[in-house]
Amino acid sequence: MPEFSLNTQNGEIGDLRVKIGTSLFPEGRYDFSVSQEDGEEADIEFSDAEELFIFADKLRKRAVELMDPECEEGTGALPVLLKEQEDLDQLIRNERDVSWESKAAELNDLTTALGQEVEELRNTTDWKWWSENSGLKEEEAKEELIDVFFFALSAANLLGLSTGEILRLYKNKAVTNRERVQGDY
Repeated sequence: MPEFSLNTQNGEIGDLRVKIGTSLFPEGRYDFSVSQEDGEEADIEFSDAEELFIFADKLRKRAVELMDPECEEGTGALPVLLKEQEDLDQLIRNERDVSWESKAAELNDLTTALGQEVEELRNTTDWKWWSENSGLKEEEAKEELIDVFFFALSAANLLGLSTGEILRLYKNKAVTNRERVQGDY
């Protein structure tokens, strides 16, 4: 049975691992298995295949929406990442007894960490022309890029950026960058 996971903030679907498949029982019922992150499982029964396929199609569409940055505020992957980062940052503050005198001081530390992670990302490339190089270390580069994301998400949370504001600012900057490419910047 194919599986996929959905994580949402709005409770419409909830945190689910969904096993898509049908089991045709002698009585003509169809079974749809759903297991939650906490391990609880539930079977949803449908009286005919059409009901099952309608439900599965709605679930598939919702999964696509969750990955679409054009979706309304509060959906998509970005709000999930921002929330998970907020939770991680709070855990770090509590466990390591970390605090800052000001938002500016915290942002300064975050930008220092970001710079370090960007340097670690660069070290996965062949930028040292004077040494024997072994090519791009792609898996390491991916890991370092994710570290960059962690600190960028922390900075976004610190500055109070909503997903809608991030998307708006990104799109505005993309327009500016395109104009620069086409101009004499």
